[in-house]
Amino acid sequence: QSVALPSAPLSVSAVVIAPRTLNVSWAAPNDTGVGDQSRSLRNYTLQRSFGDSSFGTTVDTVLSNTTYTLIVSLPSATPTLFHFRLFASNDAGLGTYSATVSEQGVDLPTQPLNLQSHVFGPLTHNVTWDLPTNTGVGDQSRPLLYQRIQVKAEAGGSTSSGFSGTLFLDSSALTPTQTFFQLTSLVQGMVYFVRVTATNDAGTSNSSDPALQEAIALPLAPSTFTAVVTAELTIDLSWTVPTDTGFLQQDLARVTTFVLLQSTSPTFASEVSSNLLSSPSTPTAH
Repeated sequence: QSVALPSAPLSVSAVVIAPRTLNVSWAAPNDTGVGDQSRSLRNYTLQRSFGDSSFGTTVDTVLSNTTYTLIVSLPSATPTLFHFRLFASNDAGLGTYSATVSEQGVDLPTQPLNLQSHVFGPLTHNVTWDLPTNTGVGDQSRPLLYQRIQVKAEAGGSTSSGFSGTLFLDSSALTPTQTFFQLTSLVQGMVYFVRVTATNDAGTSNSSDPALQEAIALPLAPSTFTAVVTAELTIDLSWTVPTDTGFLQQDLARVTTFVLLQSTSPTFASEVSSNLLSSPSTPTAH
């Protein structure tokens, strides 16, 4: 039987499946030598070239004719592309090379940096961070797939968390370039620990260093407010610190200011002036 050279392998792809590891797969040629796929192939030759799509220098791997996937361990994670192409061989010789596919050797991302959590308002925290300096190929050029934020609530006064047990939030819905997240509906007096990870094709980074912040509510109103004339054109004002200053307790040391409003209208509808009083040891004003 007259045998021609096989046609090119089809549907070649190179996909990152682990750090510095690609899965190269393909389909058999439409013509293995006699116009269809009935003629057996001897083998395939996979050629790999680093940064040279013309394949001037290659690493060749000979594969059995039943192999349609290959795990390729790459020597480096770099923005430079690895190029791959395939040939099929039969009794007549080496056939036409396939289309070239290219992919990078990709490491895990490094951890997100500079994670911070700030009180933004009542029972609300703003969380910010920086993207990893290495997203997989030694710089930030490799796109991330997504980021994940985890939040654990601990009792007030806690200074560390293992992020075990039930989490307040565990979301992988963060976009690849997101560097901000707002936590709302927090519980007064609880401490919230936050960490972020980044994921690319090769896998997930280590967690960022955790940040923590206490959930603070608005203070209750000052009580026992009195105004007493003590001298000509002088009124002494006094009041009691709120029973809850925002931290589930009366903690004067954490009150930053009192706002004193003054008006000629008992409903404070007009002629209102205000003074910001630094938190004194004894809440009084003259």
